[in-house]
Amino acid sequence: MTSLLGREYGGAEISTGLLLDRLADDGHWVRALTTRKARSDPRLVSVSFPVEVPKRVLTVGNGSVDFLLARKVRRQLEIFKPDVAHVQDTYILPAAVAAAKQLHVPVVVTVRNNVLDSAWDMMFGFPFAGMLKRRNKTIIAALHGADRVISVSRYIKGELVTRGVDAEKIVPIYNLPPTVKNADAQATLGGGAVHLFAPGFLAGFKGFRPLILAMKRVCASCADVDLTIVGGGPQRKTLQKLSSELGLSGKVRFVGKVPFADVLPLYAACDVVVFPSIYPEPLGRVTLDAMYFGKPVVASRVGGIPEVVTDQETGILVPPDNPEALANAIITLAENPDLRASMGRKGKEAVHEKFNPEKIVGQHLQVYRDAMMDCGCGSECQI
Repeated sequence: MTSLLGREYGGAEISTGLLLDRLADDGHWVRALTTRKARSDPRLVSVSFPVEVPKRVLTVGNGSVDFLLARKVRRQLEIFKPDVAHVQDTYILPAAVAAAKQLHVPVVVTVRNNVLDSAWDMMFGFPFAGMLKRRNKTIIAALHGADRVISVSRYIKGELVTRGVDAEKIVPIYNLPPTVKNADAQATLGGGAVHLFAPGFLAGFKGFRPLILAMKRVCASCADVDLTIVGGGPQRKTLQKLSSELGLSGKVRFVGKVPFADVLPLYAACDVVVFPSIYPEPLGRVTLDAMYFGKPVVASRVGGIPEVVTDQETGILVPPDNPEALANAIITLAENPDLRASMGRKGKEAVHEKFNPEKIVGQHLQVYRDAMMDCGCGSECQI
């Protein structure tokens, strides 16, 4: 399996890492190619340039970088001779698909991003949104060269079909949940309060401003409620200032950006996880991780989130960018410990059933087999 990763501690890297671990644990031979400096893991192979390409250049795309990167990827494919190349990062997808097709290596692509232009308008302003839209066209064109496409949700499959990708070769497969070995550390949030936990990138489209506005009403209604926000981003100082202006400095804590392994204990220690994203999340890794730890979720009813969170069963879904609805949902859970326990229990059961690791890994292996059959090497398939 060839996995191309373009960022650190993002949802794509976390989910790809979990899949990499599971496949390796099950005895499959895997190598991951990354445009970042490879970490201390023999399975990771860096294909970085002598001078690291800025993340923004990779994100918005560049034909020259694509060409040079394709040469580097091709060289690694010639060395490793994989049965299947599995591309995980759409930003470098064109180069990876081109390299694999040149060597007649079956290509599977996982799409973890929104592919409709409206998503870029929501996430970024001028001129960056326009650059991403242009890159998006290149990505969609490259997807036509893939043998199979995995979407992380039915929602993303619908977007891909809308953009003209053949529905017959798109298979929705959900992300893997974390495992016990990912979460053996302990954490405490202290005191007897109801602890809210909200991890994420601190940018406007992630909805932290309406969450802090909601906290003003929550704290007026429930004295013993606090909020821990984990993550970095361009709005951190603005959000801290807003929290202070609303008199919430003692109720809202900003931890900053931390590695995935250090975030997981905070899920275990909290009472409610809040995911207030405004833009249509492809799936919503936060909600899956919360349910794994048996925590009720308050989340926006956008994108693929309703495929994870069942409203009024495993959590409460609210309209996006709506502080009043967020506050009402949080207050409901803060005042009802039995409801929190019930939703948390049902969420944990849903993870074990709907997001079962053996099932998800098996679905990936079947996609690999199908891709190999399409290229005529099915008789030699050992997956």
